[in-house]
Amino acid sequence: MGATLLTAEMEQQIVLHVSLGERSLRAICREIGVSHTTFLDHVRDNQQLVDQYTRAKEIGDDLAFDHLRELQTMEPERTRFGVDPGWVAWKRQQIDTLKWELSKRNPKKYGERMAVEHSGEIDLAGRLAAAEKRISSKE
Repeated sequence: MGATLLTAEMEQQIVLHVSLGERSLRAICREIGVSHTTFLDHVRDNQQLVDQYTRAKEIGDDLAFDHLRELQTMEPERTRFGVDPGWVAWKRQQIDTLKWELSKRNPKKYGERMAVEHSGEIDLAGRLAAAEKRISSKE
């Protein structure tokens, strides 16, 4: 793709499409006719565009998360033998991929949280004294 001048109108179109969360930045830029690296260079150099792009990505992620519910509640395709297992596997893969993608894009919001709880006490001084006693008794 040759060097294309990125206009303010093109920037706003890209931000709008990013906020819809339907396609990747690369696909959006390709459709508009500009390199995604050109757009990202403009983002880097313009704080207002940084704010717009960041907010658009958050909105797009939220819409993608909402799409998970739509995928989950979709009625399965049926054949004359019942529910099509291929369709079910395809939907499961779509859901798993979207969950993984969201967890990587925004791990604080969509990632798995591991809660590690500890109860009780650890007596390090006592354990150290016992270890020293065992060592000295072997000598």
